[in-house]
Amino acid sequence: MSRILQLNVILLCSIILLASFMFGGGLNSKFSIIDDHHIVAEVGPDNVFTLQDGLNVIKNDKDFDLGNYGRFRPSFQIAKTIEMYLFKKNPIYYNVTRFIIFILLMYVFTTFIFTKTDVLSGLIISLILLSEGAWPDIFSRNITSEIYSFFGLVVFSLCFNHLY
Repeated sequence: MSRILQLNVILLCSIILLASFMFGGGLNSKFSIIDDHHIVAEVGPDNVFTLQDGLNVIKNDKDFDLGNYGRFRPSFQIAKTIEMYLFKKNPIYYNVTRFIIFILLMYVFTTFIFTKTDVLSGLIISLILLSEGAWPDIFSRNITSEIYSFFGLVVFSLCFNHLY
């Protein structure tokens, strides 16, 4: 096994371990009335959310009303609707998805930092980034748009890293 591959495996295992400590009990959490009530309301008590239901949510959502409402977030609404179609009212699927996005985000950032600095500086910067207390708060909510922004940032960062 090459040294680069060994470093990547160690790095990924370390991030997964740290993320597990940060999110530990949050992976089994249930929906919250504060942030997740849209999912519960849209999916309904029968736990059925069809493709037609998803199209109705998108069609009737005020986030698509450009100019008449303070927010215009079509990509967020489409991503949220796709998740509701796939996951229904199973909060574990939403939580695991956010956990994976967080791991990918930290892995991409850390490998990017390592390519621009030496290993020791990269490790220190990455640990500071990983230890930020806001991460579990951001990633424990199922309805916030930041999660989808971070997912986009992961994809953008991977592309950017390949270009430079």
